[in-house]
Amino acid sequence: MLSADAPVVLLLHGGLDNLSGKTGLAMLRYRQGPVVAVVDPAHAGAELEPITGISRRVPIVADLNAALAYRPEVAVVGLAPSGGQLPPELKADLAAALRAGLHLASGLH
Repeated sequence: MLSADAPVVLLLHGGLDNLSGKTGLAMLRYRQGPVVAVVDPAHAGAELEPITGISRRVPIVADLNAALAYRPEVAVVGLAPSGGQLPPELKADLAAALRAGLHLASGLH
């Protein structure tokens, strides 16, 4: 369950630097609770602020397994791709999140 204080990992595969990541970018800007990691393989290891302009210290990692080190409780789908089709890498990370016992949150219909 996504409570106000639940530590979340944002699944932003390819959306950290464009409009398809609007859900995750809004959470990075406005969520007061902990965002413990962002998954975006294209930017793994980079700093968040130069990419997004958001001055929040959140590690960017390559996959869900790397994010588990930061102890998230909820994996949030941060993409809103055109047509609602999720990238295969994100689908794999959703399965990994379920195997790890995380809750999933998605606003996609």
